Amino acid sequence: MNADTILIGKQGQIVSQSRNLRGLLDYARRHPVVWIETQPLTWVSRDGRPLWPAGARLYLRFADGAEAMTYFSSYAVLQDWIKARRTWKPSAVWIDMDQTIWRQS
Repeated sequence: MNADTILIGKQGQIVSQSRNLRGLLDYARRHPVVWIETQPLTWVSRDGRPLWPAGARLYLRFADGAEAMTYFSSYAVLQDWIKARRTWKPSAVWIDMDQTIWRQS
């Protein structure tokens, strides 16, 4: 398995896997996303000082209880990718931009 492989797991079992984001989107069509968590990542020095951005982490939970996590090279790219998901618009998803945790209402 490649490090770029995205696994979708439920109760400790792999229920789907993909080498790209297409697999996440296909799974989300069958099982709606109910939780989205994003986290900007930063490289830090040995003494804990932030040095430069290192990308972003995306964590998803689906209606059937499955979960998935993947990484993006940029937090801005991750935000744009989420905004492009028409079914994940604010009318269907509650957004708390300060904590970057999004939940379906």
